[in-house]
Amino acid sequence: MDPAGVAESAAVLARVVRVRAAFRDLWDAAVEDRQVDEWAIRELNSVLSHRSVLELRPSRDSGGASGYQLAQRAVGDPVDDALARLAEPLALTLGSDEALTRLRTCADDACRYVFFDGSRTHQRRWCDMASCGNRAKAARHRARARGSGQSPGADAQTAG
Repeated sequence: MDPAGVAESAAVLARVVRVRAAFRDLWDAAVEDRQVDEWAIRELNSVLSHRSVLELRPSRDSGGASGYQLAQRAVGDPVDDALARLAEPLALTLGSDEALTRLRTCADDACRYVFFDGSRTHQRRWCDMASCGNRAKAARHRARARGSGQSPGADAQTAG
């Protein structure tokens, strides 16, 4: 989306925030295996109705085998088009029973990022092991060390 084509306004921000809330409600309902609020479905469908149009165009690049390329053309408001592009993969995921089993929300209550679990075992709990997962592992280690009466850094100090 070209930011130059978007007028900054409270109404645009309110629309984006409303759509984001609907996306989150849909995701959370799928992860929690609960009924979603109807307003979220209506909001998603409203956003999807503003999808850009797919067009087949002659390829300018002579290296293409077919001589054509698939292009998207916005037909309305650029914010509506951008929101529709974000909504489409969410709708496709929510419409797939197999994909639904892979939706996750980070187990860190302070984070709550959403992610698609692509792990082999389908048991990923953290949005990122380098941040949230690492903090949780370190907190569990400190709790175990306190429970055993040992200071958390004692292993490293005695091993040296």
